[in-house]
Amino acid sequence: MDTTNPATDAGMDQFTTQYQQMIALNNSSTALARITSDSTGKFSASISPIDSVLIVGVADNESQPFYYSYTIVGGRASSTFVMDMSRGDCFR
Repeated sequence: MDTTNPATDAGMDQFTTQYQQMIALNNSSTALARITSDSTGKFSASISPIDSVLIVGVADNESQPFYYSYTIVGGRASSTFVMDMSRGDCFR
């Protein structure tokens, strides 16, 4: 999705298809954990240290149909990160 050109109709169609696939995979994949943030947007997870973890954040936002962000965190005993969802981080 990061390499899609949203300025063209074909690019937007491709992005929409890829976004829908990402949501479907996110909802159906075998996850290490599925966590919902609290009212302030914070969350915590405890998992075994492994190679790396893909963390995906999505939200239903009527005014922005593509509202997501992601980060990859290397496997460590303890890790803290900020995932900026203020703009949905779409088309970075």
